[in-house]
Amino acid sequence: MKFAHALMLRTVLIGAVGLVGTNTLYQHWIQPLETRQAEGARELADVRERLESARREMVEIKKREQTATALRQALKSLHENLPEAAASHWLPTRLKMTLSRFGVAQATVQWDKAVDEPAIPDCERAYCRVTIPREAGLRKVADALLAVAQIEQQDHFVSIQELSFHLDTPEAGGTTGSVNLAAVVPKRNQ
Repeated sequence: MKFAHALMLRTVLIGAVGLVGTNTLYQHWIQPLETRQAEGARELADVRERLESARREMVEIKKREQTATALRQALKSLHENLPEAAASHWLPTRLKMTLSRFGVAQATVQWDKAVDEPAIPDCERAYCRVTIPREAGLRKVADALLAVAQIEQQDHFVSIQELSFHLDTPEAGGTTGSVNLAAVVPKRNQ
């Protein structure tokens, strides 16, 4: 009986040592591995999320680059028919020809100035003044306005900046009306 009792005590002690050893092994080796594995999984998920975010940003940047390229091409195509000379050389003549086609041959087109267009690189805003002589009559002012509207439709780079009419000018040779025009054109050498 003593022998059986010693054997049983030895078995219980070996079991207890095994249990304590297993617990120690789990706490010092297995649990840290599980913790590191969980942290690694979270970090991997974070890296995947950042990669996906970066991929979406790259797609967005590519779309913006394509849009910018298309806009540059559109701007370039607007100016393809423009002469190579500076706007001061050709814009008044072109406006005068268009006005003549609309029956306002009496109009005087004068170059005013050109200033940089900060919103569009390598472009400038060119200004001209169209005046209608008093002798031409009020009807020609209306014709000139129709012609200017057609200029805006045909030549997208021209826009009406200001309208002013002088209907009761007492001096001889006064004007019936005037229109100030501005055109956004590429910068050229003067």
